[in-house]
Amino acid sequence: MSDIEQSWSGWLDVLEGHGFAVRETLRPGASDADFAALTRETGITLPTEVEALYRLADGQADDGALVLPRYRFLPLEGAVAEWRIWQELAEQEGPDGMADHAEAVTVPEPEKVACQYWIPGWLPIARDGGGNAIAVDTAPLDGGTHGQFIIMGPDEDERRVLAPGADAYLRALAAADLEVESRGGKRHWDVRGLT
Repeated sequence: MSDIEQSWSGWLDVLEGHGFAVRETLRPGASDADFAALTRETGITLPTEVEALYRLADGQADDGALVLPRYRFLPLEGAVAEWRIWQELAEQEGPDGMADHAEAVTVPEPEKVACQYWIPGWLPIARDGGGNAIAVDTAPLDGGTHGQFIIMGPDEDERRVLAPGADAYLRALAAADLEVESRGGKRHWDVRGLT
């Protein structure tokens, strides 16, 4: 079993051990054609770990328990659709408009992620309900890691690195304290500091 298979399975085991039936929400793994379509549309070739994750599960269904804290894991087709929305915004706004959007953006030291509103090298792979995303950074600054997981979006003025890659993120989730609560008759979970 590969590292990503172990960390993915371990994380799913944690969620299911707390009563969240997440495996039933997962889609079958992505195909070579799915990866080719992603690269054709975005110009992005996924880092090895992220590709391996998508070969295990091509995102999750639109309903059911979340697999990532506060964010729904997108199928590749959904990731491309999100990327396209951001790219269209960049084209409509132009460099000056995107610079205006970026005025509020900060990056905490010593993280190595671009202090931008959005760049084409960021692929949103999970989204919340407000347009914010966990993205794979395929264009990190010097000293950053190709494939690092970052937070981006209109409500996230701080661009920060969650983990240097998919395996590290899943292992951090599995090692964290899961906070479970009931709201409106439903159980919810969260992991502080990893979103």
